[in-house]
Amino acid sequence: MNGRTHRLRLSMLIGLIILAAAPARASVIFDSFGPGNSYELTDPAFITNPTDGNAFAYAQQFTPVADAVFSSVDIPIQGNAPLLYLYDLWLAEDDGGVPGNVIESFSAGTITPNGTLNSVTSLNSLLSPTLLAGTPYYVVVAAAADNTVIWQSSELALTDPVFFRLNAEPWESSQIGTLALRVNGEMGVVPEPATMLLFASGLTGAFLRRRNKRLA
Repeated sequence: MNGRTHRLRLSMLIGLIILAAAPARASVIFDSFGPGNSYELTDPAFITNPTDGNAFAYAQQFTPVADAVFSSVDIPIQGNAPLLYLYDLWLAEDDGGVPGNVIESFSAGTITPNGTLNSVTSLNSLLSPTLLAGTPYYVVVAAAADNTVIWQSSELALTDPVFFRLNAEPWESSQIGTLALRVNGEMGVVPEPATMLLFASGLTGAFLRRRNKRLA
């Protein structure tokens, strides 16, 4: 086999490796915002954590339509006044139809007063967990101690379940509509660098062994 054919095959091999290592496609995993990040102001979730110990948490369920690497969440959390209100947000697994183990946690604050239009807070993932297609997940919000925050509802006619709980009691289905939320990620799971290195080394080694065998 001549040198030109060998060079052509080696080029095809390198191209295959580059294609396999291409970055995943950024996409929206779940979105219940209206146009221009709009949402409903008349039926929000009031999430309180007063000093008397009666702390509420709310959870919005979502289900990815394809495997994706979670990158960020956009959410309209507001307060009763233009002051700083603190809250915690969790990305959680499903546990029999209700929120389960925490996958990643965030601590945040808002100074946006209740009733503000088109105000969205974005929280970026540091762990980049993989979310599986067809598997329910939850975004959970709880106010910090002695704080109250307001999670605005979606203005769209959606039926994605919402849950709430008081303190550590079992989760219950909420009667309020779907909450406004956007979950962002990268569609298509990309192999880790070590996996790609092994893949490339194996293909290159196989190519060179075959070439040397034919030249012998």
